[in-house]
Amino acid sequence: MDLKPYKDFPEISFLPAFKVVESVKKFKVACIGSREISQKTSKKLEAIGTFIARKGGVVVSGNAIGSDAAYARGANSINPELVELYVVDRKHNPKFIVPGNKVIYETEENNETWQRIARLYHNRYDKLDDYVQRLMNRNAGIILNSFCTLGVLNHSKSNFGGTGHGWKISEAFKHPRLDIYDIENDNPSLEEVKEFLRVEAKEFRNN
Repeated sequence: MDLKPYKDFPEISFLPAFKVVESVKKFKVACIGSREISQKTSKKLEAIGTFIARKGGVVVSGNAIGSDAAYARGANSINPELVELYVVDRKHNPKFIVPGNKVIYETEENNETWQRIARLYHNRYDKLDDYVQRLMNRNAGIILNSFCTLGVLNHSKSNFGGTGHGWKISEAFKHPRLDIYDIENDNPSLEEVKEFLRVEAKEFRNN
């Protein structure tokens, strides 16, 4: 995947990265990833979600099956109010939504910004159908409202699948990021992921 440096995307200056970080009042972690994950990976993502919530952080995700649902299950086991879900519409996996979760829909107020960013980082955006475009838009919302990113990238798919779109936006906004696609085989290990989160939580508090 061609991840160009931030400076190669001058259009993004309409919403600079430092303003995104300033707008986040809690330590929020964009938890994104493939829908196709093993049971072992699912359990580890649940453990990550639990860890984030226990530290008072917020799991920010897209309410999809697979990785998204696993992260959220972990955080929900501690405090459902520490889960922030970006969804396309009310039909988007409502069974995963737990009372107390903060659910954010695409609205007229946020649509223009999300769409502009989503289009900028997807070279076939205008060829996608409306629903898929909205999924891409919500990727932008997730990243815009987070401090750092964890990603279970699908390395078997071109551009890492849909997760790769969010990953590319995250790179453009200079998010601290960790690719945990092979966490099933301890690459990285669960403890290494926790240490990444400890370091970024400390950095967030110091900003």
